[in-house]
Amino acid sequence: MVRFNILFLFLFLSLSAQRFPNPTVDSLLTNGINFILLEDYNSAEKNFQSLNQQFPDLPLGNIFLAAVNISKATDYNFELNEDKLDLLFENAEEITENYKDKYGENLWYHYFVALVNGYKSYYSIEQKDYLSGMFDGIESIKSFENCLEIDKNFAEAFVIIGNYLYWKSKKTEFLEWFPFIEDNTDQGIKFLERAVEETTYSRKLAVYTLIWVYINEKRFQDAVNLSRKILDQYPNNRFVKRALASAYYYLDKEKSIEILNQIKSSLVEDNALNGRNKIILNYRVAKLYFELKNYKKAGDICSKLLSDYAQTKTSDDVIIKRIEMTKELSEKIKENL
Repeated sequence: MVRFNILFLFLFLSLSAQRFPNPTVDSLLTNGINFILLEDYNSAEKNFQSLNQQFPDLPLGNIFLAAVNISKATDYNFELNEDKLDLLFENAEEITENYKDKYGENLWYHYFVALVNGYKSYYSIEQKDYLSGMFDGIESIKSFENCLEIDKNFAEAFVIIGNYLYWKSKKTEFLEWFPFIEDNTDQGIKFLERAVEETTYSRKLAVYTLIWVYINEKRFQDAVNLSRKILDQYPNNRFVKRALASAYYYLDKEKSIEILNQIKSSLVEDNALNGRNKIILNYRVAKLYFELKNYKKAGDICSKLLSDYAQTKTSDDVIIKRIEMTKELSEKIKENL
């Protein structure tokens, strides 16, 4: 679920190949999205606050302020600020409706609706409100389809719809013997590959989407190659490095360990290595060492984790689950020593 949520989030951190007609808005959006990809969340927030102040009749400032908060929480593994996000979504929806009253249901109106519903869907899924998440996600897809009806080259829609077609097919594979259930896997991949070729702002994000698709398709070297395309420009991007580590899990476990340790060092530098990140990353490294049959190294990491968390009282389900997984791995290690 976490992997899917991060992917879903990245899909909405983008604009289409058709730039927003106001050059100042275009510049603020481009710079703000770039700051998010650089994981400079403070600069991104200031950028989108400026967008809000200069263009209060557009919902984009509120939408992308929500994006900054969601991205930061996902990257740093901390709880979302529900009240703040609810207010941003409410403001964005109200401004969007006012925009429709003034300009009608044009391309950008449908794009705004798609973005708001897309982020609300991600947010609901994070809150484990899966029914609302599914509903908002479907509404977002419909709005992107409306964009394509107005402009068939609105490449942003290729990313979202391609992703939807691919993952819907994968999640319903067990129903394919029903006559009304279609397998849209290949069509979904083609949409995504077209988005990689045709988008401007969102090309790197379309590439990120394809990384996980290729991993799921067991095309691991393709996933590595795509990851490198983003890391050439954003060498410290932790979202992409997490995906790259997952691809290397199947190709080169030592390399996967190296990348996970880079992520951990990067979080330390940003003063963001909290309890969740620490145990998640160290557990993954320990498990890789175990699979490499380096039982001593794996055991040392597990022992350190269990020692660190022995006196910790927490109600965090993520940490509690990882502690239990670490205990189970530690027992398996002892059996092999």
